[in-house]
Amino acid sequence: MSLAQRQTALYFATFVVTGLLLSALGPALPGFARQTGTQLNGVSILFSAQAGGILIGTIVSGRRFDRLPGHPFMAAMMAIMVVMVVLTPLPGSLWAVAALMFLYGLGKGGIDVGSNTSLVWVHGKGVGPYMNALHFFFGVGALIAPTLVAVVLAYTGAVVWAYWIIALAMLPLPFLFLRTPSPVAPAAIRERASGPVPWAPVVVTATLFFLYVGMEVGYSGLVFSYATGLGLTATVTAGYLTSLFWACMTLGRLLTVPLAARVRPRFLLVVDLSGILFFLGLLAARPQTSLVVWVVTIGLGFSMASFYPTLLALAGRHLPLTGRVASWFMIGGGLGAMSIPWLLGQLFTAEGPQVLAPTLLLMALVAAAVFAGLLLIFRRMEGHA
Repeated sequence: MSLAQRQTALYFATFVVTGLLLSALGPALPGFARQTGTQLNGVSILFSAQAGGILIGTIVSGRRFDRLPGHPFMAAMMAIMVVMVVLTPLPGSLWAVAALMFLYGLGKGGIDVGSNTSLVWVHGKGVGPYMNALHFFFGVGALIAPTLVAVVLAYTGAVVWAYWIIALAMLPLPFLFLRTPSPVAPAAIRERASGPVPWAPVVVTATLFFLYVGMEVGYSGLVFSYATGLGLTATVTAGYLTSLFWACMTLGRLLTVPLAARVRPRFLLVVDLSGILFFLGLLAARPQTSLVVWVVTIGLGFSMASFYPTLLALAGRHLPLTGRVASWFMIGGGLGAMSIPWLLGQLFTAEGPQVLAPTLLLMALVAAAVFAGLLLIFRRMEGHA
């Protein structure tokens, strides 16, 4: 196996376990509520704690990858994550669990920036299929986790064993990072790493990441509570509903791998946004129909599948994807993951679960407008090139 293949396989394995952890939180929320004696609107702060850690980890790590070898730092971040995952299901205090979630997120922020940026450095302009494959493997982990948590809860009534199983799967990764040489940024990117950031396209792209990640985490994290709260399905079946979302997203990313080498990123993003708008509109129109929830979950999974990696690929065509620039995109996504699920949790308590669809539909409409603005900015950049 060549060095590039070893590096790529390591990033793929890393995204499997981060997918496991991110999607485990939604089905585990009732278990954490019982563990800490908290209601759903209170325990939803765990989304914000985790996302806040990811945000800080992203900010801290962005410039570091432009200046120093990345893998020793990623090994340290992964080791922090393993320890936090072991400890998270133990405290009876909500704030203690939130603090552990924050520290886990701190490590994940560094891992996210490092994996996405390093993959671009390894594969250059041909990164499109590899980027979609990277996020496909995230989907593999996200697909497994909800069913794992649901089954563990059904048999034990506690989330601790699910989190410890995930920690065991993560354990080899810090050592593999230490044994694998770090990639080096291409010369053109190194030359621009210390230059000024093109703020207009970076901020608009980061805003689009904010909206998309907030919608993805909001729906995948709360569809479990949505379905059970409206009495549309039993608890274990709701876990399968969450798994179905990630199964469709995972399959969609797999199908997009060959497409990414042949279809322009902007066209794929238009198709993705059209699907997101259609299915959220359908759920807003029929919020309490069980069949509609299953259909929408399938449709959103496929529609959201390629959005994140394709947006990264689009940005990489027009911007120098340094660690610093990539970190701003992750910051946008982290802010979305931190704020939007928390907002939805508050609205659940105040207005009821049916608030999910219209709120996400409004965000999708804003995302479509932001995307149109981004395409105009990139077109002007091409005209001045």
